[in-house]
Amino acid sequence: VVSNTNRAQEKRIELGLNKEKSIVIPNGVHLDNEFFREKEIDKGCFIYVGNVTKEHGLFDLLNVIQPLIKKFVLIGSGEDWDSVVNFCEDRGFEFESYFKKDHGFTINYLQNSNGIGLAPYNLESKWTYYCSPLKVSEYISCVVPVLMSDVPEIADLVKREEYGITYNKLDFEQIKGKLEDFDTKDYRKKAERFYNDFNHEVLFERLGL
Repeated sequence: VVSNTNRAQEKRIELGLNKEKSIVIPNGVHLDNEFFREKEIDKGCFIYVGNVTKEHGLFDLLNVIQPLIKKFVLIGSGEDWDSVVNFCEDRGFEFESYFKKDHGFTINYLQNSNGIGLAPYNLESKWTYYCSPLKVSEYISCVVPVLMSDVPEIADLVKREEYGITYNKLDFEQIKGKLEDFDTKDYRKKAERFYNDFNHEVLFERLGL
């Protein structure tokens, strides 16, 4: 049985899974064009990719960090889409939205973006605690530092290896201070190292695929 996080594996073992029949393989990343260019990261530019739902917590994060936002880019769809779009159109910062774009468009945009990727998961639903969010891996692999909550397991890696910024509460001063302190120098090298560890070809080798 394959789990994509240690937390998910532990829960399955708790529910009766034989540990000898279990393996953890995180969600892997694939880039058609593997390039890791140096970027001048703009800490006032933010981008969000994926589902726009209450569990993904985007609306609440934007509401807190709006004084920091010079530009925000939204790519995705979901039940909270209209609420987020209406909020952004009213706030005076530069705003772009791309509804239901394909994966190729998204990766190309990220690889050419010089912003910060948002992954504001909350605990409104229990699955966020066990998830392995692909968006985080894609942000990092595309040389886009991530700003994320500490809810998903990968947040520990993001904090330890300085792939981005994590927060444990929606507090403006905490997030602002961490953004100001975050060193984006040589982020390209971090992105390439991450991709070398988490591209799906490498991860599939663990399964013998």
